[in-house]
Amino acid sequence: MIKVQNLYHSYTDDHNYAVKDINFEIAKGVFGKYLFLHFGT
Repeated sequence: MIKVQNLYHSYTDDHNYAVKDINFEIAKGVFGKYLFLHFGT
């Protein structure tokens, strides 16, 4: 169970970092503002 929980925890952390990084990249783009308004946090 511990391994599964750690794997899930690591996955969610990595996913959150990836989403933040993608949002940052999009925000730098011209098209980014459109996406940010529709999907952004």
